[in-house]
Amino acid sequence: MFERIEAILRNLPPKQVPVGLIAKIQNAIQKEAQLRSLRRRAVAFATSFVVLAGFMVAYWNMFLGEMSNSAFMAYLKVILSDYDVALVYWKEMALSLLESLPVVNLIAVSLLVFFGLSLISKLLQIRSQKTHLNHPHHLMLSLK
Repeated sequence: MFERIEAILRNLPPKQVPVGLIAKIQNAIQKEAQLRSLRRRAVAFATSFVVLAGFMVAYWNMFLGEMSNSAFMAYLKVILSDYDVALVYWKEMALSLLESLPVVNLIAVSLLVFFGLSLISKLLQIRSQKTHLNHPHHLMLSLK
């Protein structure tokens, strides 16, 4: 009986790897590597955004302190309260406003806002790539 079973097993054709299985495995490995890379980048960008938010708070406080110490608010109050004089001397008032403005802090806050928006944009791009890679239809195509 065992001899018959062994003879039948010897006569069976060898198992063949299904067509495209290796390519599907390589695609699945590549997708997993992409997801890992996206996760790392998302963590790096999120950390950068938290650090940037801390800097923005510090610079914003510095900017408000400089604004309160400068004559900008006094000139602005004159313009808003006595607009007839401001219309007559508009060039001088505009120049005095610009001169009293804390430009360095304003540029720093603007740059931090710009970097924050670019980080948010990059995080949204990473999120859309991740959701695209995690989409069930996309996974089914890679496993077919």
